[in-house]
Amino acid sequence: MTFEAASAVAGNFGGRQIVVYASDLRFVRHGTEYRAETVSAEDAQDAIALGEELVEQLAPRIEQILEST
Repeated sequence: MTFEAASAVAGNFGGRQIVVYASDLRFVRHGTEYRAETVSAEDAQDAIALGEELVEQLAPRIEQILEST
């Protein structure tokens, strides 16, 4: 549900792809937790960078939405 909301917000300014990438990370996390898959340190750094980009892109838009209501 969180990614659906983020996708709706991101769709308003052309940022939907970053939300899709972040959503894909859920499957990676699931695989590491339940199927004993492993990720490299580089994979982890990429995921952190993606999360930072997601917050950077969405936070200002979410603030605008909250201020307008």
